[in-house]
Amino acid sequence: MAWSWTGDKPRQGATRPRRQERFPTHGLNCPLGTVLDLSGSGMRVRRESKPPLNVGDPMAMTIGSESQSVKVSGKVAWIKRVSWRSFEVGVQFVDVRPGISAALVQLAQYGFISANSSPAENNAAPKVSPSPKAKIVSSIPIRHIMTGMQAGLSKITDLIAAQSAEIQKSV
Repeated sequence: MAWSWTGDKPRQGATRPRRQERFPTHGLNCPLGTVLDLSGSGMRVRRESKPPLNVGDPMAMTIGSESQSVKVSGKVAWIKRVSWRSFEVGVQFVDVRPGISAALVQLAQYGFISANSSPAENNAAPKVSPSPKAKIVSSIPIRHIMTGMQAGLSKITDLIAAQSAEIQKSV
């Protein structure tokens, strides 16, 4: 365990790096609650009651937005009470194929899973299914808009048109 330059003792596990980058999410849910952040190897979920699981318990779940969802298996890594009624739950995904991992990262970053990512590129096709109450919603993070402005607005327009066409096919 390393000490900080201020002399403060670090938190347990603070020196252990994440396996994959985590992305803050908006509008993603799973049976445990609201997904706060997500990566290809795990997620952090907030719920308004004590979770019905214990650390180490295995679980199968669907993570999704109003338009798409991904099925994954995981285990409860940790549970933390954050307020009187709120809890956060860390879930570590198990046996995640590269294609599913890539789909989870896209879902976290963009709020949807691109149909342009090929199974050969990801080594496996993600299990993606439209939600029963599909509502077409599109969002592009500001950093991607800025990149698009540098590359030209036609790329953004093409991306939105492609995604819209894919959504229309699946609805």
